[in-house]
Amino acid sequence: MSAGSLAEIETQTLLVRRLGYLAEADTVKPLAVTHSLMRQIQALKKALVRKREAARSPFPVPRSPL
Repeated sequence: MSAGSLAEIETQTLLVRRLGYLAEADTVKPLAVTHSLMRQIQALKKALVRKREAARSPFPVPRSPL
């Protein structure tokens, strides 16, 4: 849901710029923040998937002392 909301903010920012309500310079920082947050969300999703898959995996198993 958060990724969709960020995409909506990005779209609205681009529309505002395209329609001339804000100068391009005024949309650079909001778009940069949006992209940064999107990367963080993607990283979190990947980490959660890895953690879930690791919990299902039988490995690591205790190793034999031999």
